[in-house]
Amino acid sequence: MTHHERELTHIEWDKFQELIAKRKTCYPISYITGVKEFYGRDFSVQEEILIPRPETEHLIELVVEWAKSHHVEKIVDIGAGSGAIGITLGLELPDAWVYATDISKMAVYMATENAKNHHLTRYLVLLGNLDEPLEELDLKKKVDVLVSNPPYIPKRELDDLMPDVRDFEPHLALDGGEDGLDFYRELVVAAKEYLRPSGLLAFEIGADQGEAVAELMLNAGYHSVAIHPDLSGLDRVVSGEKAQET
Repeated sequence: MTHHERELTHIEWDKFQELIAKRKTCYPISYITGVKEFYGRDFSVQEEILIPRPETEHLIELVVEWAKSHHVEKIVDIGAGSGAIGITLGLELPDAWVYATDISKMAVYMATENAKNHHLTRYLVLLGNLDEPLEELDLKKKVDVLVSNPPYIPKRELDDLMPDVRDFEPHLALDGGEDGLDFYRELVVAAKEYLRPSGLLAFEIGADQGEAVAELMLNAGYHSVAIHPDLSGLDRVVSGEKAQET
């Protein structure tokens, strides 16, 4: 429609019909185009990679705002996926190095490619589960910000997701265990090994998980714990700071 003066070739028309048929099965548009916009930038995505969501931008906004009054030199992103979170933070905070991890080889590849596409050299993504790949790096007690958008859908709710998510996006990036909190339980403990005193821990969460994740953080000794809503007024991010060591 934007180029109505040009007729499609037969090959283009056939390809278009093929893609329309694919979309009718609820196959995600972002997988068809290979691109998803996030925080004003394009990120390459493909099957096996969780598609970035607009709601996740609240996590970026919170960290960038926090960084205005705190020095941020080292950031860790657990569960990199496409790299949208870590790369965006690296671009928004030009003094920071970003270290990311993911258990998926495809995610490590895609995040690396996206970092190259955005000319971000202060970015390293490593293959492995949660914080395990970080153990070989000299990061303990030195990280200023640790962020994560971990799998948080309760296992019993996976079948109720929209078909384009349930049938095509990786369950590895969605399944948060029986109550959806498995990864938060691990990360609130693991993050304390890497965060410096008063360093920031920030999670994206499910809309009904604010109180539960905040309680996990409080019980683990974090202070200034807060639940942040999205534009719909739903819980979306929980943040807190590591306590000063005595």
